[in-house]
Amino acid sequence: MNSILAVCTWFGITCDKDVVIGIQLPRVNLSGSINAELGILQHLQFIDLSENSIYGNIPDEIRRHRQLKDLNLAFNQIEGVLHQFQ
Repeated sequence: MNSILAVCTWFGITCDKDVVIGIQLPRVNLSGSINAELGILQHLQFIDLSENSIYGNIPDEIRRHRQLKDLNLAFNQIEGVLHQFQ
């Protein structure tokens, strides 16, 4: 099994035709900041990391993501101004 197919079997990961299109990990006790490297997932359409212990700013790589349609970070400790998605 190649590595992308393995990723598509992970809990909270949604794929379409072997590409990651979604990350849904609400209420799973995640903590830390959002890694800017999520921006390399070119086909990512939705992220739900709500009700965790995530803090810090939303990386520019996420805010500028052209395919991202839904970003749910509710009930975390996100700082800064959320500008309009570009």
